[in-house]
Amino acid sequence: MGGAALPVNIENGTLDLALARPISRTRYYLESWLGTLICGAIIGLFTVFAVWLDTLLLKNAGINWQWLWITQLVQWAFFFFAAGLGMFLGSFINASRGAGGAAVGIIALGYLMNTFGSISDQFNWLLKINPFYYAPAIGPLVLHQLTWWHPLVLVAAGLGFGIAGLVIFNRRDLPAV
Repeated sequence: MGGAALPVNIENGTLDLALARPISRTRYYLESWLGTLICGAIIGLFTVFAVWLDTLLLKNAGINWQWLWITQLVQWAFFFFAAGLGMFLGSFINASRGAGGAAVGIIALGYLMNTFGSISDQFNWLLKINPFYYAPAIGPLVLHQLTWWHPLVLVAAGLGFGIAGLVIFNRRDLPAV
């Protein structure tokens, strides 16, 4: 998810080698972030390819391809949020396991908030402050409905986290290995 993209290079000493070339920290950060996002897009394409392969085996599968692509875009918006959060945490945490674990932990906390928010009306407020509320996988795929601005919230939050991480990464002193 991008949480370990920067700290792992700090840990093994390759960040100094990468920044010894005539590139800026900004470019290095943006290339790491873009690499994470491209991996997410590749995973989404493999998912659609796997569904297509399944349609070769199953007759009359009834796949609505338009809604499948919409679902993939919604999930990519969630991945964009997770990558931005991971890059943000990785910009100031030097340990790759710590940064990656913190990013996954925050996503797991969102899952718990989603679970507890649906238990009772007292905890209903938890639903709207977790990222899973804005990335409904079942809605577009099965029910063919989507609130159009929900994925945009995830993209905006991921962009905000990513830009904040870029500012922090540019201003911090890197540890000597």
